[in-house]
Amino acid sequence: MPVRVSTSGSGFDSGLAALGIRWAVDHGARIISIGWSDEGTYTVAEPRIASAIAYAAQHNVLVLASAGNTGATAPTHPAADPGAYAVAGTDPSSALYSWSTYGSWVGLAAPGCQWGYWAGGPNEQSGTMHACGSSVSAPALAGIAGLMLSVNPSLTPGQIVDAIRRTAVPVAGLAGGGRVDAYRALIAVGGKPPPP
Repeated sequence: MPVRVSTSGSGFDSGLAALGIRWAVDHGARIISIGWSDEGTYTVAEPRIASAIAYAAQHNVLVLASAGNTGATAPTHPAADPGAYAVAGTDPSSALYSWSTYGSWVGLAAPGCQWGYWAGGPNEQSGTMHACGSSVSAPALAGIAGLMLSVNPSLTPGQIVDAIRRTAVPVAGLAGGGRVDAYRALIAVGGKPPPP
C-alpha cells in the first residue's frame, strides 16, 4: 500500500511521516519500507517518527529503512531508531557502494542501484530510470521479505531478519549480516527449490 507523507509530492514532513507509519500499521501492513534518511544531520531521533516506528514494532510489523548515503559510519535516522532495521546499498560485486552508510549498527544490505519506471510529471517525459542510493535498497529488501511471508505467513519480523542475515552474502563493513540472497532466504523459511 503506498502511503503518501508529503503534501506536495516532494519534500518531507515529520508529522505526516509518523502518521503514515501508524496508518499503515493500523491498515494491515506487515512490512514498512522507509526510503528517506536524515543523512546523519541529527544526533537524536525525531520523536514522532521514532514513536511511530516503535508502534510498528509493537504490532509485529517489520520496518526496513534506508541507512543513508553518507559513505560514513555515523548512525542516521530513522534507520537507527529502535524497531527499524537499517539497509545499506551494495554494488554488483556485493561490496558496499562508496556512498553507502555502513557500520556496526547496519546488518542488512541489498543492491543499491535499480532500474524502474518513471511516470513523469506535468512537464516531464515518462520512461525507464536508473536510481542509486540506499533509498532503493530498503524497498528491494522489503519485496524479498514480502516473498518470505508468502512462503510462511506466520513469520515474525525477527524471524525474517534472522533468516536474511543467516543466508546473506558477507559484506565488509556490515555487522552480523550482509547482502540479501533472496533464493537462500526463501529456502530458509520453507520455500521449495524449483524442480531440476
